[in-house]
Amino acid sequence: MTSKSQTFVSGAFALAIAGLVSKVLGVVYVVPLQNMIGNYGMGLYSISYSLYTIMLYIALAGFPLALSKAVAERVAINDYDGAEEIFKVSLRLMLVTGVTAFLIMFFGSSLYAKIAGETEATLAVRAISFAVLVVPLLAAFRGYLQGHQHMSPSGMSQVVEQLVRVTVILAGTYFVLKMNYGVPVGVATATLGGVIGAVASLFLVIYYVMRMRQSFRQKLTGRKLDHAWPILRKLIKYAIPISLASLVLPIAQQVDTLTVINLLKWVGWQQMEATEALGTLTNDGYRLIQLPVTLATAIGTSLLPAISEAIAIKNTRLMNNRVDMAFRLISLTILPATAVLFVLAGPIDLMLFRHTDGVNVIRIVTFMGIFMSFEIVTTYMLQGIGRMYLPVRNMLIGTGSKLLLNLLLIPFLGIEGAALSASVSYVVSSLLNIRSVFKLTGAKLNLGLMLTRPFLATVLTGLVLWGGHSAIEPLLRGIVGSDRLAAAVELLIVLPVGGIFYGVMTLVLGSISRAELAYIPKIGAPLSKLVDKYPWLMR
Repeated sequence: MTSKSQTFVSGAFALAIAGLVSKVLGVVYVVPLQNMIGNYGMGLYSISYSLYTIMLYIALAGFPLALSKAVAERVAINDYDGAEEIFKVSLRLMLVTGVTAFLIMFFGSSLYAKIAGETEATLAVRAISFAVLVVPLLAAFRGYLQGHQHMSPSGMSQVVEQLVRVTVILAGTYFVLKMNYGVPVGVATATLGGVIGAVASLFLVIYYVMRMRQSFRQKLTGRKLDHAWPILRKLIKYAIPISLASLVLPIAQQVDTLTVINLLKWVGWQQMEATEALGTLTNDGYRLIQLPVTLATAIGTSLLPAISEAIAIKNTRLMNNRVDMAFRLISLTILPATAVLFVLAGPIDLMLFRHTDGVNVIRIVTFMGIFMSFEIVTTYMLQGIGRMYLPVRNMLIGTGSKLLLNLLLIPFLGIEGAALSASVSYVVSSLLNIRSVFKLTGAKLNLGLMLTRPFLATVLTGLVLWGGHSAIEPLLRGIVGSDRLAAAVELLIVLPVGGIFYGVMTLVLGSISRAELAYIPKIGAPLSKLVDKYPWLMR
């Protein structure tokens, strides 16, 4: 593995670890929050966040990723003056778009809540609207850091943002409900936590950027730079397709927000029952699947500037190496995560949310997680090589299939129909993306390393998890009085065993080479020493 590939992998791992910590916090806080506000409150929460997500993507307009791509191209040829000017133009633009999106969201909150079929969500929508004033600026600073391939500070800011956000959400919601203000006000308080978390993270990334600039200040030449408009035109060229691709996911979520409650009410469900079902889908299903998908997002975020750099220096071999490595990292991580969620959906749902209402939803969307991960990474690949609009087309085809299947399946299958339509939509769009990547890059992937061996290790691990679950669950229920506590104890026993077994199988089956093993941040060196001591562990 080259040093450049090592940098890419290290950056991806840094973002992945930070993203995983953030997502774990994002799942953990939901447990007490759901216990406080119930599935009805989670339904209100989902309605407000679905609009926030789509307005945020409109405000961002793809510029942070376009910024990282443009900055990476400038840094690759040592044009630090150009990189600085690109950043300044982007920052001013993010301020304008953030203010505009805030005004639309705040004053349109009541109309949106009415269209979604739940007017009680109005206050929560207004509370979260303040976040779109801050997050675009925060994203611009992160994009600048990522363009310089400084991934760790960006990742650290995500963790800080989530820590502050979770603390405010739980403490604020608890006190509001304790004072008997009601669930809608409690939900609004929870959404306000996102605003405060973003402000804390913004201060942190500003500090990191100022410190990083000191390291290359002497490289600035002071030469006369282009006016803002040529720079802005180039950013727009990159940002529009990135923005459209980014918008597909919130649009897909918006399809659920605008169809699930209304379709369930149409076939006879009561208002609260339908809102609770939407809360189960987004909380038990979509939120859990975000944990394994976090790595795909981290790899893609690291991959876009990395591929842009390879193209800027005309190194096709380096580009193909990074494409191959990205596919392999996804297969090695998303497949076992899918096995965990599918086999252990029951105890996971019971431990986190005190019920098993979402078990079928979780099992269905686990397959969505596989294809969603490949779609995310291949989107960044295609945009990195300059085919900016191709993944947008593929993703829109997938979203169109989701809308059609929602209309067809929800009246007959209920909330499981929405989960199934989401999974099918990602199958469609990811396969279209993968076909395009193979065709355009000419990359020759080793299917044994990328798919067959990780899949075999996953199947064997799934059998171990199933065996452990089948043996331990009845035993614990006879010993532990609480079903929820029994589920937690079971997971504490079964998950580490499954993780160790999968790691051993990965080495034994030869899914990763000795050289690649050494480059895994933090744990690579100890693992290499272990393999040296026990050579039979690696094929």
